[in-house]
Amino acid sequence: MNQEVEKIFLETINLITGINSPFPPLGGIKILPPEKLEHKTQKIIADFFTSLVKRQKPVHKDTEFLFERYKTIKEIFNDYYQQSQNQNFLFTRWKLIQESSADQLEAKAQAITEIWAPEIALAPEEIFPRWCLKEVKENPQPYLPSEIIIPLNAMYGLPQEVPADLPESLKNEWKRVEKLEDEVYYDYDHPVHLFAPDDQHELINCLRNLDQDVAFEKQQGVLPSQHKVIVPVSVSVTHPRLDRLAGQWLTYLLRKNSYQHLKIFILTQENVTKLKEAIGLLPSVP
Repeated sequence: MNQEVEKIFLETINLITGINSPFPPLGGIKILPPEKLEHKTQKIIADFFTSLVKRQKPVHKDTEFLFERYKTIKEIFNDYYQQSQNQNFLFTRWKLIQESSADQLEAKAQAITEIWAPEIALAPEEIFPRWCLKEVKENPQPYLPSEIIIPLNAMYGLPQEVPADLPESLKNEWKRVEKLEDEVYYDYDHPVHLFAPDDQHELINCLRNLDQDVAFEKQQGVLPSQHKVIVPVSVSVTHPRLDRLAGQWLTYLLRKNSYQHLKIFILTQENVTKLKEAIGLLPSVP
């Protein structure tokens, strides 16, 4: 491996993990010393990165498995950046990392990200010439339309505001649960606020694009023109009292947006409990 390429390879891992670096971990996850961890898997991962960055012998024998994978990654990194057309890309970003000041961590992190995932630095007009499918073969046993199911998950939190044009039934359900207290709270990383506008609603954007994709598949003759793809949507809420309201709101949105090529099932906790009772997985409540 080219010595300069290998140096950048190891130093970027160091900066990502922050193990032997004067900066916070630019990968966003701090690798603690193995002796400060309790779970075996955590110890193995920490031991791997610590021994790699500090160039010392690993403590755990199970770390050997990760080093085998590491060799493959190292070879791929080396092969890519040994190519003359890619070396300027690497060295330009490495220079930016070295010359960035301590208060320019975001710039350092962006440069490291581009080194490890160079495709994200491509301009839109460069993507199609550089990326293409190769050796595409027809599936000898294609899936039947009835075998295609696309499951989705939607996560919701408390509303920030209640729109004036919201149906009265939804406003009333919100008033019913607004002051209730929950025994538990689920801390999701990016829940959508109930009653958010469609352009800020991940599920609605996803369903719109999916509906268009299925329409395209029908135009290509992949799916029958009258077929609707089954899409079960599991609903998660930060506060259990929002479960029914989330289901009612989604039902309202689905009817309003009218997806022509999808058959969507809303699976709230309440709905799933009713399904279990209906098929005998739960004792019925008198």
